[in-house]
Amino acid sequence: MAKLIDPRKVALETLAASIADPTEKLLYKSGKSPGFFNGKAGANKLAADFCLKEDWLESTGTRRKGATVQHIFRLSPKGIQAVLENNPTTTVLEGIQSSMEQQKEQLQTVGKMFQAMEINVRRVTELVEDVAHKVRPQIVETVVPNGHVPAQQLDAEILRQVGHRTRDNFLPLPDLFRSLKTPWPHLSIGEFHDRLRQLRETNHIKFAPYTRSFAVIARDREAMFWDGEVMYYVYSD
Repeated sequence: MAKLIDPRKVALETLAASIADPTEKLLYKSGKSPGFFNGKAGANKLAADFCLKEDWLESTGTRRKGATVQHIFRLSPKGIQAVLENNPTTTVLEGIQSSMEQQKEQLQTVGKMFQAMEINVRRVTELVEDVAHKVRPQIVETVVPNGHVPAQQLDAEILRQVGHRTRDNFLPLPDLFRSLKTPWPHLSIGEFHDRLRQLRETNHIKFAPYTRSFAVIARDREAMFWDGEVMYYVYSD
């Protein structure tokens, strides 16, 4: 004779393992998704039906997994009371211990994931710092030579050198630029010309054109155009 199955007893024993675990679950375990019952066969199906009938499990909604809609449940207050009133203390404690061990394993898994993420973040950070360390000198080398010299300081030095120069005692622009490169080695031709134009427009200095063969000054980039002429000299009065 086949042994009779007591769905109530199976249900109480099964729910005891979930009494300390408030996690919402499927009614039946599916793949890696936890459930109150391991499968739908035999005693599990009868016990699950009994739990639903007695309202020991209550629905908390649904979720979609691919094309499948899954119903989620949790242990109801009525189910908790039934477990506590009908199971021996040792059975309940064993269920609590089992539940805590499962949660501990889950936390350990999450902890390992965070450790792996931390290692990856640290590796990426080190890589970025290494690249930045290699690129930074190139950036400095590219930017600094064209860096800006304070306009007031540059103007003051130009006027200091040009202030005593007259039409009969021109100062060649290449000579002026070379002297300015001593305190400001990264001074660019563009900045040099910009300050000269500004000082000329405010009548602080004057230009004089180059009067000899232009072939001679082909490499003198310090010379500049002004009013349609190649200016090569600067003076003050």
